[in-house]
Amino acid sequence: MERIKTNIIELEKLYKTPCKKWLEKFDKQGKLDAHKAFEIYEQKYEWLYRNSPYDLIGWEIENNCFDWKNYSWLVAKYCPQYFDKEKFNWKEESHYVAQYCPEHLDTEKYNWKEHSWAIARFCPQYFDKEKYNWKEYSWAVAEYCPQYFDKEKYNWGKDSVEIAKHCPQYFDSEKYNWEDASFAVAQFCPEKIDKDKYNWKEESLAVAEYCPQYFDKEKYNWKEYSWAVAKYCPENIDTDKFNWEEDSWAVAEFCPQYLDPEKFNWKKFSWVIMKYCPEYFDPEKYNWEEHSWAVEKYKPELLKFKLNMKTIKFTEAEIDHIINLIYHNEKNDRFYYGNEKHYWKRSFNIKKKLLSSEQIDSVCPNCLIEHNITDYYGYCSEECLNNQQNKKIIKY
Repeated sequence: MERIKTNIIELEKLYKTPCKKWLEKFDKQGKLDAHKAFEIYEQKYEWLYRNSPYDLIGWEIENNCFDWKNYSWLVAKYCPQYFDKEKFNWKEESHYVAQYCPEHLDTEKYNWKEHSWAIARFCPQYFDKEKYNWKEYSWAVAEYCPQYFDKEKYNWGKDSVEIAKHCPQYFDSEKYNWEDASFAVAQFCPEKIDKDKYNWKEESLAVAEYCPQYFDKEKYNWKEYSWAVAKYCPENIDTDKFNWEEDSWAVAEFCPQYLDPEKFNWKKFSWVIMKYCPEYFDPEKYNWEEHSWAVEKYKPELLKFKLNMKTIKFTEAEIDHIINLIYHNEKNDRFYYGNEKHYWKRSFNIKKKLLSSEQIDSVCPNCLIEHNITDYYGYCSEECLNNQQNKKIIKY
C-alpha cells in the first residue's frame, strides 16, 4: 500500500494510539504537524512508520527540510526509494545501507574503516579485500563470509577464536593465537590441538570439559583446575597431582569413587561428603566442629558418632590410672581382643594421646622386653611387630 506523503497526521488513521504525552499534542480536530512536532519535541519517525500509513520523510525530502546528517539511516531502513548517495551520511550510517538497501551501496563512499563488518554480514557480494578493515573486523569474515578469508590479512592476534569456531578449515597452527584463544580450539575443533602450543596454564579447563581425549596429566594445570577433571573427566584423575587442598569437594560431588580419605580436605569440605557421598563418612576425620549441621541435615542417623567423639576431661591422677592399667595388662595379664597386632597398636596410640612425653614406656607384646621408643607402635623392633601376624588371636 502506498503511503500518504504529508506532514499532517490524523489521529483516526493511526494503527496504534499514541501515549498520553503525544495525544495531548494533537489539536481539537485530532491533527498534528509531525514535522514541527519532531523538531520541537523529539523525533518519532520509527514509531510513525510502524504504526501509520504516512510518509513524512518523503514529504520532508520534497520540501527540502529533511535532516540527512542525523536521519539518513531512516531513509535506508524505511524508504530507500528516496536514497541519495550524495546526501547520505556515509561516515556514520554506512552499515544501514549494507543491511537494508545494499542495491544503493557505493564502495567508494562506503565507510570501510568503521562499517566493514556490515558488508561481511549483510552483503558479502560487495566484499573488497583491499578496502576491508581486517585489523578490526576479521572476525566478521570468519563468521559470515569465510569464502573471502585471507590468512595473510586476517588478524590472528585479535580474532583467532572465530577461526576455530566458524571456519576451522582455515586453521593455521603457526599463526593461531594460542595464548588467548586456546580454549576455542578445545571447544570447537579439538582435532587441531597442539599440546606443546596449547595454553595449559589458563585454558586447561576447556580440555577437561570439551575434549578429554587430549588430556595430558603432565601439562594440565592441576593447581587451578583439578575440580574440572573431577567433574568432566574423572577417569583422568591423578590422586598425587590433584589439588586436594582446594578441590576435594569436586571429588566428593562428582566422582567419590576416586576419593582418598587420607588426602581429602576434611577440615574444609566435610559437609560435601555428607551431602553427596555419605558412604565415605569417617567419624574420626569428619569436621564436627564446623560441619555438624550437614550431618543433621543429610544423615541425622549418623549424629550418634558425634556423641561418641565428644571431649572428655581427665585429671592427672585419672590419666595415670589409665596408663598404669594399660601397662599392667601389657606386662602381666596380656589380655586383648580382636587382632593382637591392632590391639597393641591402639594401646600405644592411647598412650601417645594421654602422655606429653615424646618417649613412651612400653612392654613389647612379642618378646616382653621393656623399652621407651615410639617407632613400632609399642613393639621394640620391626621384627617383633611383624612377628605378631603368626600369633594366636584371643577374642572376648
